Amino acid sequence: MTEQDEYITLTLEEALERLEEQSKIHLTVTMSFLSADEAKMYPLDLLAISASKRSMSLIGGFTTMIREHNFICAAPLVRLQLDNSLRFYAAFLVDDPHELARGFIDGKSIRTFKERSSKEKLSDRLLVNRLSEHHPWITKVYEETSGYIHLSEKHFFNTIGKTAGDQKLKLVGGEKDQFISEKDRFDAVIIMIKLTNILLWLLNSWTLTKETPDPVAWMKKHGINNPNAV
Repeated sequence: MTEQDEYITLTLEEALERLEEQSKIHLTVTMSFLSADEAKMYPLDLLAISASKRSMSLIGGFTTMIREHNFICAAPLVRLQLDNSLRFYAAFLVDDPHELARGFIDGKSIRTFKERSSKEKLSDRLLVNRLSEHHPWITKVYEETSGYIHLSEKHFFNTIGKTAGDQKLKLVGGEKDQFISEKDRFDAVIIMIKLTNILLWLLNSWTLTKETPDPVAWMKKHGINNPNAV
């Protein structure tokens, strides 16, 4: 069974519960990178803590809004969860990730830093392009969810409805969804799960890097010439 097949078998509530289980995993992952390398504290730890905490808060708000049938409020949180991964992934692209983390703490824009290989500034588009090399579907998520950040046509089409063959438009007010299907909600939850998986992967990558700061030592432990490599 593929990952997608596994998700298809879930109900909306089961998917939401899966997402909430991911939220709990954040605590374990956070303790892992904080205790790595004899619990030494680095600037990137502070950025990682911020990303982890923000992710848990976003999941809490997102699940609440989906259950409350407030898709317009929930949808931008998907974009913010993607932003979480993009910002933390930036640390893997620069010469000095701790300098980037210190800049983050001081309120410096990530756009002022440059990618190690291309020397291009770390714009959102560049970060999306780089992360999409590992997860191609991210580009579409970025483009579609960006429309929910600012007032746009996405809000318009979530406010009106039209039945096939009916020439009249139906307008609705209030906070509850009227023209969002169960599938729309379900798809949004699955995307949120996938984005959270990426962030957890990145945080775990920092744990591994912190535990084995010496690349030679890492290769001896995990390299293909090691019969015990994992």
